Amino acid sequence: MAQRMKEAIEHQGNKATMMRVIQTAKDNNWVDWVQGYPVELTLKPLMDKILQYMPHLKVHPKSVVANDSGVHTIREFFLYTDDCDFELGRVGYKDYTVTGRAHPVETYGIHSRKIQNAKYNSGRTEYHMLMTSNIDKAFKTVSKYVVPYTDKELATEYYDDVAFKIYTNSRKPRGDLDDLIRKITYSGMKPILDEMLYQVSLGTKFKTETFNEVASKLTETNDRVKEEESRKINALFVRFRQVGDDMYVDVQETVDVVKDTHKPNFVSPPTTYSANALPEEILNGISVLNILTDGQYVPRIGQKIDDKTFWIERG
Repeated sequence: MAQRMKEAIEHQGNKATMMRVIQTAKDNNWVDWVQGYPVELTLKPLMDKILQYMPHLKVHPKSVVANDSGVHTIREFFLYTDDCDFELGRVGYKDYTVTGRAHPVETYGIHSRKIQNAKYNSGRTEYHMLMTSNIDKAFKTVSKYVVPYTDKELATEYYDDVAFKIYTNSRKPRGDLDDLIRKITYSGMKPILDEMLYQVSLGTKFKTETFNEVASKLTETNDRVKEEESRKINALFVRFRQVGDDMYVDVQETVDVVKDTHKPNFVSPPTTYSANALPEEILNGISVLNILTDGQYVPRIGQKIDDKTFWIERG
């Protein structure tokens, strides 16, 4: 999963480290800075060019390295925008070799989910990276691959969490039923034997409290299991976006969430509505979710990702 920028920016340990890094650089009269962060002279021209020609991008430190003078500098930055929860890419200048060399060779490194570097296995970090010593090539790579997320990409990033919560909720009746049965099976043979003998003699009422407790809940719990297991659960990924003075809503449907909790199964292209033309079903779901905290899930309603992003459960 891609880095969520809110977590990176608000991480208290990282904030404290960065304050020390900045103060030490100031105390040593460090010359090269990018948006208030000390950097090496090799990285500054590329970052300046990115921020000049791609002003919609923001930067946040990814890694810090001590140089020969003892000053720590930023060697790699996250690139992001305010309207997306995830990093769009990373840019740095350092030794990107995995095993290291006797004489390290530093290069520009650009990381993006859109890059597929066939030199590396798809499971490695380098698969999503391109390295070059040429600043113009580095900038062209950033321009080409550091791009906004599509709704499908965002839905895929957010999918695991809501799918797991939907799956867990759908399995709860089964867990409740198993817990009830275990009250009998884990009690040993004597209560069962006593109950069977008593049933033979009277045929109506259970003798043990355990059997009576289970009997009082068994039918209702078993009905919930049948109902939940027969339910086909779909979900709508809903995202609000501002375009000028107008608000639009992109909606993407995925089906059979319980059957596949790892990857959304999209059944159709996304649908875009104006905010005042949203279907009542979606409006009702959002009205419930909007009062929740980020990440909170309500069974059979959905999950609030943030103030502009929601999952609406269907089925």
